[in-house]
Amino acid sequence: MPAPLARLSRLLRRYCSDFRVRYEAEKRRATDLADRSPPTLLPVNPRAIFANNELSLGNIDAYGFDYDYTIAKYSSELHKVVYNQAKLILVEQNNFPTEILQISYDKPRFAGSDFPIRGLHHHTGKNVLMKLDVFLNIQSGTVYRGHTALGDEETHELMNGRVIPLTDLNIFKNVGGVRQLVDQFAVPELTLLADCTQYLVDKELPYDSEYLASDIKNAIRKVHLDGIMNDAVVEDKERFIVRSPQTVELFNRLKSAGKHLFIITNSKFTFVDEGMKYIVGNDWRDLFDVVVVKARKPFFFQDDDIPFRRQESSGDMPTWRRIDKFEPGGVYQEGNAHDFMKLTNWKGANVLYFGDHVFYDLADALLKIHWRTGAIIEELEKEIKISNSHEYTRKLIWLQILQDLIEELQVHTKEEPCLLMKSWLNERDQLRHDLKSMFNPRFGSVFRTHNNPSYFSRRLSRFADIYTSSIDNLLYYSLKHTFYPRRAALPHEMVVAH
Repeated sequence: MPAPLARLSRLLRRYCSDFRVRYEAEKRRATDLADRSPPTLLPVNPRAIFANNELSLGNIDAYGFDYDYTIAKYSSELHKVVYNQAKLILVEQNNFPTEILQISYDKPRFAGSDFPIRGLHHHTGKNVLMKLDVFLNIQSGTVYRGHTALGDEETHELMNGRVIPLTDLNIFKNVGGVRQLVDQFAVPELTLLADCTQYLVDKELPYDSEYLASDIKNAIRKVHLDGIMNDAVVEDKERFIVRSPQTVELFNRLKSAGKHLFIITNSKFTFVDEGMKYIVGNDWRDLFDVVVVKARKPFFFQDDDIPFRRQESSGDMPTWRRIDKFEPGGVYQEGNAHDFMKLTNWKGANVLYFGDHVFYDLADALLKIHWRTGAIIEELEKEIKISNSHEYTRKLIWLQILQDLIEELQVHTKEEPCLLMKSWLNERDQLRHDLKSMFNPRFGSVFRTHNNPSYFSRRLSRFADIYTSSIDNLLYYSLKHTFYPRRAALPHEMVVAH
């Protein structure tokens, strides 16, 4: 070997050796950072309220609430009821094979994991579930047909790339397209969709994926609209409703402070009444200025031509008289947000409304009538506890440091640095997989992909001024408290060291 090339080779080997030394030193530093006491990364309070936009409770005069999964918290047992009843509808009304009745909701589809999470997208034409990030990128390793994962190459060929076009999203279509399932009831629907798909594939039965998706969606919807789920909850409230004494304490505190309280829900009155008596007490209506049932959200916020009807004190039959004012403790059906604001004389910016459905509850409330909005995301508390854990913190710190080393090394194209780079990239991929699996082995966190927020997070940040795991968490804050969003560094900005 000529002398200049030999010297270059020696320099390159020494350079790679220096990188290996740095690697070991940085790995020790990452472990030290994770183990240090007090910790460098302070744990996040799982019961905290988080801000996307600055919001002062001192400006809020009226507090509004959805009912299901906002005031009423349900056990996971309810998902089983919805799943089983929807299966029955598919067999009795859609001619599905009776064998699907034998599939159990509790059946472990994968060892040690629940299969779906909320916020997934379903491509109805190609019958695949997938998780998208804020830029509509398909997250690698999160594409499933039935219970079968699709590899990256197969996914990119099937979807014509790794990005879903915005025009393919279901919000632009009446049928078909790519539909996102964002509320808690998405979990039994996604599970049923995967189970039925896998059954049809295993039995080699031909099916139309559009009809399969439509039939399952309508069966789940029918369980709600026909009162099947409601009847099950009312008959066994202790099994299905998770009662918290803090909910009553919150309502009493707000009322004592002179705040207006109201409920707007799509559920019918008899169901809400039974649940509120169990959660709050028989005199629950004394706490609320207005209760609106069968509100037809999101159309309640979109249409201005549906009048309110007064609800009778018993049953679900409304009266025929014109509503020109809300009576104290009154219950009303249907109506619209425009008339609601006129009849209450509340100002939009002084109203804070909480709901669990980002689209039905919050989007138009924020955009059309300018209410302040709060999202109730039950999964948040569990995910924060995971991200506070020592194992998660240790792996995350090391992943970030390793990625910096990879970025420095990548400018070298010789064989030895390339081999080192390949080893580090494999380690990075394993760390990403490990971090993802801590939340859900198939789909990871509801809120993020490897590098980016999930599409669910994008919608949450757009339509919710604040978000938290439970309305009860308001008790930890003064009614004068101001929530400030955290300043995040943009890619081109310097991160300020503390």
